[in-house]
Amino acid sequence: NATPTARELSDLSLACGRLWELDVLRLSPGRDYELDLQITTYHDDRAARPLFKWVDQSTLEQPVYRSFLSLLDNYDWRPGAEEVYTDEEMAEIDAFLDDVMATPCMAYTYAYLTAKEVFRGTRPDFKARLSELWFAGYKRGRRGRGTDSSAFEHVFVGETKRDEGGNSLVIGSHSWLAWYFFEKEGVLNYYGFKRPRGRRSRNGHEYEKDHLLTVVFEFHGALKPVSTGFVGTSPAFELSLYTLAFLCGQEETLCELGGVATAIHVHRHRGDKIGTCHP
Repeated sequence: NATPTARELSDLSLACGRLWELDVLRLSPGRDYELDLQITTYHDDRAARPLFKWVDQSTLEQPVYRSFLSLLDNYDWRPGAEEVYTDEEMAEIDAFLDDVMATPCMAYTYAYLTAKEVFRGTRPDFKARLSELWFAGYKRGRRGRGTDSSAFEHVFVGETKRDEGGNSLVIGSHSWLAWYFFEKEGVLNYYGFKRPRGRRSRNGHEYEKDHLLTVVFEFHGALKPVSTGFVGTSPAFELSLYTLAFLCGQEETLCELGGVATAIHVHRHRGDKIGTCHP
């Protein structure tokens, strides 16, 4: 049942929790994948092994996982590099959105937004709105011409920028599936993890079954000093959650997901665009 209740319509945190329950495609640690967190780190590489021990490849053949993974090689992570979608890439985006629209999570999000009158239109209209919200390009960097970023590229893939000292840093990149994909491709080097707030153990075994993690890594030679993301959740859940938080919430939405107190952060880019979203 993807129909929001009256209580959920009056409390966004409850709606976020309902989305968690509707994520029937979520993977389970120990059954569908296994992590190797190893040890905590600050900014140095303390992990001798990859983050992912294994992921059951049959789970990634589910439509929304397969179509999501097809998008990850469509982007140039360099600042100022103009992003131009080919016809093939546009078809991949369309297929991904079709797969997302077919899930309980996005059915709930559509029902919620229409009930709140945040969105008015048919399901095809809503798919078009998602495409605009997540895949329409905009200018983020100062270099180059044209559009060099999008909400999807930033949140789910990751980009790089130069800090004031000229060092290359990763911005965005909050998708566990992207971490897995790029680690397999050999362009992401896992450094270690950061302890959840309020917990003291530096032993990664204590946190390897958590669905919310903070990690440190290097991507294409650039450092990501801290990145928090869900693990095991489906792309449909994450896209639904962030869409709901962006269109209905404030800069921070507090909720409980899988028994864990979570804050969903949303930052706008020039008012009406998603700058970033992450837990």
